[in-house]
Amino acid sequence: MNRDEMLLKLTEMDFYTLDLNLYLNTHPNDRQAQSQFNAVAKEANALRQQYENKYGPLCTRRPIDGSPWEWLKEPWPWNSKYSYRLTGGEQ
Repeated sequence: MNRDEMLLKLTEMDFYTLDLNLYLNTHPNDRQAQSQFNAVAKEANALRQQYENKYGPLCTRRPIDGSPWEWLKEPWPWNSKYSYRLTGGEQ
């Protein structure tokens, strides 16, 4: 998976976990939704770690190995080349 594909997949997975989280706020006993949330969150964290190991940190709020200013290297994930619209296409 290349950089663009990884960012798109992370965007999709993060949206899915957010959606499941909102659902679980009103349906806290739905075991299937809890299981889906845990599985997707775990998969997203693994992909995020893989991305950060290869391309650098996605944000400044998470600890990183190596230089603490590694996140200053461009391109940043939120630059237009690596940002996606909710419609699914590249900008």
